[in-house]
Amino acid sequence: MNAAGFLAQVRARLRRVLLLEGLARTLALAIAIIVVIVAADFTWPTPGWFRLCALVALIVAVAVIARRRMVRPLSHGMDDRTLARFVERRLPALDGRLLTAIDGIELGDREGTVLGGQLTATAANALVPAPRMGRWLSLAGTAIACLVMTAFVFPRFAHDAMARLFLPLGGAEWARGTTLDARLDPAVVASDRKPTVIVERHHWKGGRDREDFQAPVLVSWEEMGSGHRESRQLPGLRGTTWQAPLPALPPGIYRILVESGDAVPVVLEVRSVRRPSLGQVTATLTPPAYTKLPPQRIETLSCTVLPGTRFDVRIAFATDPGRTIARAGIAMSAGDVPGDIATTTAADGSIGASFVIARGGDLVLTAEDQDGIGMEPPPRFALTKADDRVPVVSLDGPSRNEAVGVRAMVGLAIDASDDFALGRLELLGAAAKMRDPVPGEDPTATAPSAEKAKPMAEFPQAVGSATTSQRVVIEVAKWAGLGETLVLTGRAEDTNDVTVKGVAVSEPLTLRVVSDEALRQELDRLISEARERTTQAREEIGHGLAKPAKLGASARAATIAAEKSRTLLDQVLRRWRENALPAEQIAPADQARSLLGSAALPKLAETASSSADLPAREADQALAQIEKLLGSLLQEGDLTRRLHELIAKETSLAEESRAFVLEHLTKPLDAGDKTRQANIAERQRAIAEDVKDIERQVLASSAAQLEAAKEHVRQEPAGDRLAQAAGDLGSQAQRPRGVESQRAGLESMKKLLEALRGGDAAGDLANRVGELAAREEALVKELDAGTRPQDLAERQKEIDQDIERLQEEIEKQDPEAAKAAAAAAAAGKSAAEGMSKGDRSAAGRDASSSANLLREAQKKLGGDEPEPEKPEDKKDPDVVALLRELLSLQTGLVTDSTLVHARLGDREPDFTATREIAGFAERESDIVLRLREEGLKALAQNPIATIGLNRVAVAMDKAVEHLSTPALGERGLRLEKIALAELSRLVDIADNPTPDSSGGGGGGGGGAGTQAPFPQAAELALLASMQEEIARLTDANRPGDLAAAQGEVRDLVEVLENTSRPGSRPNVLLARSHRAMASAAALLGGKDRGLTTRHEQVVAEAALRRLLAEAQGGGGGSGKPQGKPPPRKNGDSGKPPPSDGDPQKSDAQSPAGAAAGGNPGSKQADQRTGVIADQRGVIRIELPEVRREQLRQAREQNLAPRALQLYERYLEVLEQDP
Repeated sequence: MNAAGFLAQVRARLRRVLLLEGLARTLALAIAIIVVIVAADFTWPTPGWFRLCALVALIVAVAVIARRRMVRPLSHGMDDRTLARFVERRLPALDGRLLTAIDGIELGDREGTVLGGQLTATAANALVPAPRMGRWLSLAGTAIACLVMTAFVFPRFAHDAMARLFLPLGGAEWARGTTLDARLDPAVVASDRKPTVIVERHHWKGGRDREDFQAPVLVSWEEMGSGHRESRQLPGLRGTTWQAPLPALPPGIYRILVESGDAVPVVLEVRSVRRPSLGQVTATLTPPAYTKLPPQRIETLSCTVLPGTRFDVRIAFATDPGRTIARAGIAMSAGDVPGDIATTTAADGSIGASFVIARGGDLVLTAEDQDGIGMEPPPRFALTKADDRVPVVSLDGPSRNEAVGVRAMVGLAIDASDDFALGRLELLGAAAKMRDPVPGEDPTATAPSAEKAKPMAEFPQAVGSATTSQRVVIEVAKWAGLGETLVLTGRAEDTNDVTVKGVAVSEPLTLRVVSDEALRQELDRLISEARERTTQAREEIGHGLAKPAKLGASARAATIAAEKSRTLLDQVLRRWRENALPAEQIAPADQARSLLGSAALPKLAETASSSADLPAREADQALAQIEKLLGSLLQEGDLTRRLHELIAKETSLAEESRAFVLEHLTKPLDAGDKTRQANIAERQRAIAEDVKDIERQVLASSAAQLEAAKEHVRQEPAGDRLAQAAGDLGSQAQRPRGVESQRAGLESMKKLLEALRGGDAAGDLANRVGELAAREEALVKELDAGTRPQDLAERQKEIDQDIERLQEEIEKQDPEAAKAAAAAAAAGKSAAEGMSKGDRSAAGRDASSSANLLREAQKKLGGDEPEPEKPEDKKDPDVVALLRELLSLQTGLVTDSTLVHARLGDREPDFTATREIAGFAERESDIVLRLREEGLKALAQNPIATIGLNRVAVAMDKAVEHLSTPALGERGLRLEKIALAELSRLVDIADNPTPDSSGGGGGGGGGAGTQAPFPQAAELALLASMQEEIARLTDANRPGDLAAAQGEVRDLVEVLENTSRPGSRPNVLLARSHRAMASAAALLGGKDRGLTTRHEQVVAEAALRRLLAEAQGGGGGSGKPQGKPPPRKNGDSGKPPPSDGDPQKSDAQSPAGAAAGGNPGSKQADQRTGVIADQRGVIRIELPEVRREQLRQAREQNLAPRALQLYERYLEVLEQDP
């Protein structure tokens, strides 16, 4: 073996011996110490601290031995030289050879052989002997075997020994025959509660817990430091766990000892304390801000408060010394729903809270000390909620279910009050359809619900006051239409911003919106009743004058009747003013009311107090005058009112006649009965004559809305029936048949009344539609005059709303008119949108379409009579009449297209819509065809009118092209409206050549006698309009060849200038206009659209307007072409003579007509023939003064244009020679 290997073997032997022997020593010593400690603890149970010290000593001893026997020897390293010296000392035979080899000195063969012979394994083991290692290993193994055997044989003992040794503070005990474990629940109890001891006992036998073991348990307790001890034995308890309540203990600290058998006694400690109690309570109540009440300080929590009151409380608790309040709180209990309130705790243990009371209930206080002991039962304080009463609101003014007109401005008073302050006051209104009342039904039962009501007026000045009375005027037309009921309610809210606001709604006040005719009937009824009361007062005072002894009582009775009459008159006057009826018509009632207050009632009061004769007679005279004034109001009236009164009289007379006939069916008539019979027959005859007079007026009327009434009169004449009844009632044998005739006549009168009411409603509705059309036309004029479209948008929306309010009424009267109105509403909405966007062109087009559609609806509702047949010998075509007819057809086309567009929009048309659109294209094509065949061909020699008609034709051609696709959409409807606007513009120019701003009259298109196909005054107006349009485009700097357009108008004016007489006033004005147009055309040709160009255009237009105004006003020099008019016949009264027997060929040559070329065969007008102009700028010539006045009155009635034209034609025919 070489030297290095030998040394490695020696080193390994040495370490192995040290490690094994050291480990054996350590184990043996440790086991010995453990046995000693366990034996001592088993013999004398030691406390935990002692076992802990023993465990520490064991660990220290083991550590010391291990260090000395293993760690320290093994930590000292030995290099090869040191180990070689150790071997050399133990083996002297080596004689330094090993050290030489270790030092690296080469040995000889002999020396190497000797060294190898000495370095053997036996020599290595001999160098490290271990004589005691075997004994220590045997001892350690034996000890370990003994421990294992003990643990196997005595596992409980081994478990307890190890637990007590290695877990000295774990509470483990040596196994006994009985073990006890006890605890308190809880350890700190209130002095009024019994502490409970929970005992757990185990009895071990044979290593098992026997649950059937029975042994008593002794529980004893004593107060610390008192020496007084009490005990209680729990005998014969079987099982493992028990609960034993002890008696309630006074406040203090107690020690409890639990013992049973050989078990180790258990010592417990319990503390009994007093519960916390309520100390001092302070509270501050701050009412809600809306009540404006001051704060209030109280020393209790029980009170009555308003919801929203702020409660600021501070509560102090009383406890035993050393005890503190750990938790405290306040809860609001309302029934079974508690709610905690946030609190703050002060350093002294008191709590504070600030909360708002939302409802009534109980305040519950809770407080617990550091051991969870609280107040029991918790204090409760009742909080009673005080109700904030809702406001009170009422309406005053009109009576319930009062009838009003559409234009009524109803004054209303709304009274409201609240216990604190009002937060809001408003008037609500809802419209509903009027229906016939059911007998015995409350009118308010059918009133619209509050959800449907809309705010009509608010009263911010009432906010904050406890009591208020406000007045407001209601414009009925804005809220309800004819045939509807307007239900008004007052609504008040208080300022309660804490709970639900107190809301009060007044009793509904219903207003019935009726026609003016129905309103007048009701007012007439009130006037009649006032008159009856006045008559009653006169009768009473007459009785007193006949019997002076009863004069005072009679005066008092007369005063009551006169007061009732005054109340009725006050109501009539109020309603008359509110409904905007003519004031002059109610003047007699006003005078009667003044007489009642200033003369009749004061004299009656004087008579009642003094019974004097003179005041009574003065009062009688005043009452007679009042009766006369009221009677004058009832003498006149329209057909409907008169018929209504006759029906009332006939109903009363029929009842009287029936009673008379039944009474004398078998009873003979005496002289008095015959007189009564004659009186009944005479009264019946008078009623019959009055009814016949009404029927004659109905038949003589030319109003188309009375056609139904006329037909009824023709089929069932009520007057004849009543006349027959009068004859039968006056006879002896036919009296019963007279009653039947009365009944039949009365039914016929009622049917006639319904027919008249329908006609009146239609006429009134037509007038209202005409008013809307006039407003729309005025809007178009303002738009054309340069008004910003945005400034007119709101007015357009108001017109649209008025149209929608009338839509349902129009639908009831005439479905065709309703279609036109619906189309007008759609066009109006489009116009409003265009105005809002500032699109003047689109807005003007749609507004003009809306006006035309409204006029069409008015014509259908008003029932215009058909145009009189034209004489067959008229040779010249009337292009203006053709344009009017085409305008009506185009309006109908736009109406139908609007309804289809509203249904389809811009979607692809279905099969049905495709057929309808194809029909529209065909109708549009027919219109444009008639325009070309009957209009343009007739005006082939009139370039001015041809230009205007060509514009219309081009617009219609584009509409036809689009509709023929077939397609409608927004573009198709716009093209139709453009054509309608162009046609309407042309007709308006022909009908009204002179604008409002000129101050003169308009041109006379459609006059009598021989006339040009297109009015000559209208030609001038058309030129002026064309020039105005070019000027407007120039001002807007619109792209396009404006120079060519200006040159075209210039050439047309030049034609007129060349046909006028040189030096005449028309020639001068036309020359001025021509020069200005030529200058403007030259400037436009040079791309100059500046101020000079616009000035020349304005001058040109002004010259044309001036010529038109002077010509139609009769001024200016004559511009007639060569040729003298035929001489006037002898005896001519100033009427135009006929030409060739044709009454329509008479015409007066105006200067405007002369300037345009004129007709060489026209007659000269009479000297008395003048020119008239109305506020719309339309003039008529060759009419005497009487006819002019009739025409002026007709124009003031806002008739449809077609109706006005027919009336003008009618006046002209009346003035023609027979």
